[in-house]
Amino acid sequence: MKYKLKSGFTLIELLVVVIIIGILAAIAIANFGNAPAAARDSERDSDVSQVESQFATYAAEAGTYPTTAQVGTFATLQTAFDATTVANINEETLTDPAGEYVNAAASDYSYAALPAGCDGSGTACTSYTLTVDFETKTPAQQTFDGQPL
Repeated sequence: MKYKLKSGFTLIELLVVVIIIGILAAIAIANFGNAPAAARDSERDSDVSQVESQFATYAAEAGTYPTTAQVGTFATLQTAFDATTVANINEETLTDPAGEYVNAAASDYSYAALPAGCDGSGTACTSYTLTVDFETKTPAQQTFDGQPL
C-alpha cells in the first residue's frame, strides 16, 4: 500500500512560530511604549535650549536675568522683554508638554533667579536655575544653570 505524503506544517512547527511572533510583539510593544515619554523629554530638551538662548540674549542687553517674579506670569515676562530690543519670548518655551506654565504647581519646569532675593533693580540677577522634570532620563530631575554675568 502506498501512502501519499501530505505537505504542510506540523502542529509543533506552528506553535513554535506563534510563540516566536508573540515574543517579538512583546518586545516591540515594550520599546514603543516609551516613545511618547521620550518625545515629551525631547520637547523639554528643546525648551531648555531655547530658554537658555533667549535669557542669555536678554541678559546681554538688560545686564540682568529676569527675576523670579517677572517669570511668574507670561504677561510680566513679556513686559520685561518689551523693555529691551530683544525679540519677543515664546510662551510655549516656558510651558511644559502638559501645558503648565513655568513655576505652576503642576509644572515640570521651575525657574529661580540668582542670587536669591534679586529684584532686577537694586540687586541684579546674575544667574538662574531652571529645573526640569524628565520622564525617561536619569536623573529624572535636572537643573540647568544660566551663565553668570
